[in-house]
Amino acid sequence: MPLGGGEEEHVLDYPRYLDWTIFEKGICYLNRQADPGPAIEFYDFATGGSSTVTVLEDPPAGWGLSVSPDGRWILYVRRESESDIMLVENFR
Repeated sequence: MPLGGGEEEHVLDYPRYLDWTIFEKGICYLNRQADPGPAIEFYDFATGGSSTVTVLEDPPAGWGLSVSPDGRWILYVRRESESDIMLVENFR
């Protein structure tokens, strides 16, 4: 819904609780139903379209993700034997 009022508009079907975050340029979200596998996707406010940022090797181990204020970094939960933090570089 526009801040100044008006009609609400449905934009995404996929994100579940905590699987998305809003930042200046759009909405970054986990699409757990993507083909060929779970993916981080980006809904662009300027174009009204979504694009795949990256396909994940493994399903996320938990809920939630975050994007840095400049949109260059994405943080999400991934379970590995050595680390629970994954870095996605060159996000645009």
